[in-house]
Amino acid sequence: MLDNLGQNVFGFLQVLAAIGSIITAVGLLGDWLRNRRKKQLNYRVHWNGPMTHAAGQPFDPKLEVSYAGTAVTLPEIAVIRVANTGADLKASDFHHRVLIRFPGRVIQTATAASEPEDLATDFGDFSGWGRPDASSFLVPAVALEHNDKYRLSVLLDGPPGEVEASWTGGKLVPEKARVRPRRTALALGGATLALLGLSAGLYLVPDRPTAPTVMAVTCHSGTMTVDGSTAVRPALTRLAAVFAARCRAAHPDADPQIVVNESSSGEALRELITLGQRSTDQVVRRTRMVMYDGAAADPDQVLARHTLGIGVFGLVAHEGAIPDRGLSVGQIRTLWNGQASTFSVVGGSGQRVRLVSRQDGSGTRAAFERQVLAGTTKAKVTSSNCADQDPGQTADYVHCVQMTTESVLSTVDSLDGAIGYADVHLARNYRHVQVLNINGHGPGEQDIAAEAYRFWAVENLYTFGEPPEGTVLKDFLTFVAGDGARGLLTKEFGYLPCSRFSNDEAAKACASK
Repeated sequence: MLDNLGQNVFGFLQVLAAIGSIITAVGLLGDWLRNRRKKQLNYRVHWNGPMTHAAGQPFDPKLEVSYAGTAVTLPEIAVIRVANTGADLKASDFHHRVLIRFPGRVIQTATAASEPEDLATDFGDFSGWGRPDASSFLVPAVALEHNDKYRLSVLLDGPPGEVEASWTGGKLVPEKARVRPRRTALALGGATLALLGLSAGLYLVPDRPTAPTVMAVTCHSGTMTVDGSTAVRPALTRLAAVFAARCRAAHPDADPQIVVNESSSGEALRELITLGQRSTDQVVRRTRMVMYDGAAADPDQVLARHTLGIGVFGLVAHEGAIPDRGLSVGQIRTLWNGQASTFSVVGGSGQRVRLVSRQDGSGTRAAFERQVLAGTTKAKVTSSNCADQDPGQTADYVHCVQMTTESVLSTVDSLDGAIGYADVHLARNYRHVQVLNINGHGPGEQDIAAEAYRFWAVENLYTFGEPPEGTVLKDFLTFVAGDGARGLLTKEFGYLPCSRFSNDEAAKACASK
């Protein structure tokens, strides 16, 4: 009897085991089938680090890196592999494309390799990839079958940072990189080889007697503060980051701290002068600086001016409100005088006019009122949210005020019928913002030189007198005056060097004190 019972139990356990195996297999198959039906990509960061020196080690000033003729100050490489672990995907499935971001760094160029190899040709040249801003790109919409992979090799400029990836069109799953410490040197060599394949325009140049060190810096420890123009702030923030990283790499004992704030140009300049004149020591002279759009009044001659270049402003509107030909100065004045409730009055759409201005004291506003409105009467402010009139207002238009360049552009980008003014280069980072011609001329260098386009300002930095030697402020200003920093301002922020202008109004403004 016991034998029979044991045999029955054993048989029962065998049946349970078989059933369990079947359930497990069915579950795995179900998971596999579900994943095959999902829009899912996996990504792994294979390499993300300096190109020309080991992490944590000083940058070698004897080695220059340039791409397409422009110096790359803090060259870094990122290599990212993306694999389709879900369903087969058509190009149309990437209506929302994969976004890759490198916060705090600027992308110079990128290239793609793939498995199978013929996929790489579908990516095209990097110049055709979407660029929401200088530190990110959108991966081209390329059809991917299950298990297809591609690898992105990216040349970056900037201090070490993270890699971020997102995809609103499906699931994007990060994988943990498997880079063994003993193979770090091999990984660095492989990343460098990948970089060399990015473009014929990229080259490494060993030290030559006649070649200057790229953006060489003199560094001291200390703290400085920059206030003022929100139009200039992104450029100064970028320069400060490059300077600090370069400084610490070249001089490990130095620890410069640069704080870049935002406020109105006029308010910041008045505070600088007041504090400087009250001070009985050199604290203000040693630590404070102001970003300012245009030339500042200096009746007491207490300021020192440090010119960055010409920053170009533009009239910006939400797409579709104004025809591509733009507006005349007279039509712009009609809008800002409050004489139009819809854009049809100035030859545009029938959308309601929503004027977006900057606050009093803004350098951008001062340039707009001086160079475009030319003293004409301005419409009163009627709205606190820019979308609708405040209670009790009876005007036919909406007019609001924003405190920063970014808030103006964000408002124009998100609101139908919104129109304002802002830095042209920054405006190009906003998808629904249209930069308008003024009197038939655009914000290009030729039209500025010909004095056909007049909405711009010389961007300046002001200090209370010349800062003393041995201070972070003096070191930073010396760095900003160098060719490398000026090239960065032109390439990344669209500043036009004063040296490009000769016998015209722009050159006179650059030279004026």
